[in-house]
Amino acid sequence: MAAYNPDGDGTMETQLIKTATINLNAPLEDLVTGGAAHTFVTVFADDQPLGSVILPTPLDPFPAGLIRVALADKFGSQLLTTRLCQAMATRSDSVPELAASVVVCTKDRPDDLRKCLASLALLTYPVAEVIVVDNGSASPDIREIVESFGFTYVSEPLPGLDRARNRGIAATSATSDVVLFTDDDVQVAPDWATHLVRVFEDPLAMAATGLILPALLDSKERAQFEQFTGFERGYTRRVFNGANISPYKAGNAGAGASMAFRRQILVDIGGFPEHLDAGMPTESGGDTYLLAEVLRGGFRVVYEPRSIAFHSHRDNADALKKALLGYASGMGAVLATSWHEHHDPAAILVGAQWGLRYYGRRFAKALLKRPGALPPGLAAAEMRAFVRSLNAYRDSLKITEARPSVALSGEGTGPANAP
Repeated sequence: MAAYNPDGDGTMETQLIKTATINLNAPLEDLVTGGAAHTFVTVFADDQPLGSVILPTPLDPFPAGLIRVALADKFGSQLLTTRLCQAMATRSDSVPELAASVVVCTKDRPDDLRKCLASLALLTYPVAEVIVVDNGSASPDIREIVESFGFTYVSEPLPGLDRARNRGIAATSATSDVVLFTDDDVQVAPDWATHLVRVFEDPLAMAATGLILPALLDSKERAQFEQFTGFERGYTRRVFNGANISPYKAGNAGAGASMAFRRQILVDIGGFPEHLDAGMPTESGGDTYLLAEVLRGGFRVVYEPRSIAFHSHRDNADALKKALLGYASGMGAVLATSWHEHHDPAAILVGAQWGLRYYGRRFAKALLKRPGALPPGLAAAEMRAFVRSLNAYRDSLKITEARPSVALSGEGTGPANAP
């Protein structure tokens, strides 16, 4: 893994939990904790992630010898297996000759955007372009920030993250083979794009996602975000084959903070559904729906954990609540969209299962005050947001039906998502 250190650098003395990465194929060094009593450590063997663990780190710096002891039992056998596989691997390190574009959507987060673009400036893969879509920011600094990195600034004043994503797709070069997406509150590792693009060596792979780790856990709310709704999908490469897996499993494949698609399939599908995700009443769901569409077409979505991104989790109670309720609303809206677009009766069954098995269980755990459960009030609000997602879906459709959608090619389109 190419070295990249996000904001969790141990410089904040008040940090609740420090974040760090450790490569077990390199000499271990003392860990500077900045006074943090615990450290969220993600362990690698070169570029292969093995897992994460929270270590008590009462000493600053925390000695390398104690780190070795703490990690030996948990990752020892896994490290041996990984080293053997790496030694026997005959695969070339060359990447496919694919032209890749990166799209970042932003709105009123100039400080986060600077960090995101600084990380993209360090990419080892020669991406053809980085396009930043400003989705109606009030801040006048966004264009200046983007152009200071030599990247392309595009304005999309009408609200909606998925509309902004489509504007980014339309702005990419027609010669681009792959379009990669990340968010303005994300920092990526230098080899992030390399591992995502390499997925498309498989001609049936139409989408790829990567491992998303917390950049910081320096507040109670950020730690709760990771606990209640973190984006991590495991540390093993997985292939989701649309020929034999339900499209409603798409959420298990990854999230919009780190994803890539063949440009042609984005055009064929018609891009992201503009009534879903942030800026719309539905609040989220566009990434999940598009991954589901890839699976529905019988193609493959590949989760590649060697592609690393660091997400800045919500850092206050109001933002955490808004995110959790937004994700619940988006999940319901994805099902409503599936029913509307495909008349798929499975959407109703899956909706009942999600409501009872997922949100119902989360609410029951909250009432029973089980360890790691949501506060009861928040769990109840989350369930209500899921139940009311149909209203959010309808409200969003009214907005998008009243305006033309973004044309992804030279040909214009009619009203977005018109029934």
